[in-house]
Amino acid sequence: MLADWVKETTSTTGTGATITLTGAVASFVRFQDFVPVGATVTVSIKDGNNRELVECTLATSTTLTRTRGISKLESGTPSKNHATFLSLTNSAEVGIALAAEMAGGSASGLGSSTFGNMIAKRVASAAPMLGSTSTFAMSANTLFLSPYRLDAGMTLAALTAYITSGAAGGNLAIGVWAMAVDGSPGTLLGSTTGVSTTSTGIVRGTVSQSNVHLSPGWYWVGLLSDSTPTIAVISGAVLSPIGSHNSDSRLALSRLFSSVTYASGLPSPPTSLSTTMSNSGGVLHILLESV
Repeated sequence: MLADWVKETTSTTGTGATITLTGAVASFVRFQDFVPVGATVTVSIKDGNNRELVECTLATSTTLTRTRGISKLESGTPSKNHATFLSLTNSAEVGIALAAEMAGGSASGLGSSTFGNMIAKRVASAAPMLGSTSTFAMSANTLFLSPYRLDAGMTLAALTAYITSGAAGGNLAIGVWAMAVDGSPGTLLGSTTGVSTTSTGIVRGTVSQSNVHLSPGWYWVGLLSDSTPTIAVISGAVLSPIGSHNSDSRLALSRLFSSVTYASGLPSPPTSLSTTMSNSGGVLHILLESV
């Protein structure tokens, strides 16, 4: 399974299978916040200049058990399917990752996985595997949209974003739109409203529509608030359904935006859109959760 923003420290030493987790790295969350005990995860370990990708089981809320070595870089020597786990030196960082063997060559970097503590539910992320995690301060009553590639079909249950700086008393709406033939946002397919912006961290809302089935393909995802929260984005990245970064094309961009009053609801379709063409804008980091 996959989950976003998970990274912890560990004081474990040696090559043993058990890794004791000692708390989230700054600006990240703990394994137990997203991963149910007993779940299997692919873990990336950074210990000084050494690295390891390893399959693990979350044995308890604070311990991982290494079960299968995927790849390792130790003392400058790379290896795959290694039998001896990386020797830890009590100062490693441990996080959830996607190994090359699992990626299947997907340029969009979208994954399907269990999310939160909901076993057998699948989540797709709008964050591509290029660029780096950054933040974006929303403007009130402005709709922001990013293109979104879904690699596997799903029936939509909920939508999730990440607030890095809250706005007391505010509300957030999250939506998914069809992509029209010309690449513009079309019909609103699924949405959730009234998500509080007061607290930081992961925010989630159940979609109000029933039986929203999304086939593989391109969509738009967006956020609208009546306040000014700061949210997570992926900076240094654009998404393009046609592989073109033409400055005249909506299909190669980070975001679209439009003036929309929160109280009027998410539009279907959005109109009067302006474009953030620069890759400095950042792709909205939104998750789609399936039933």
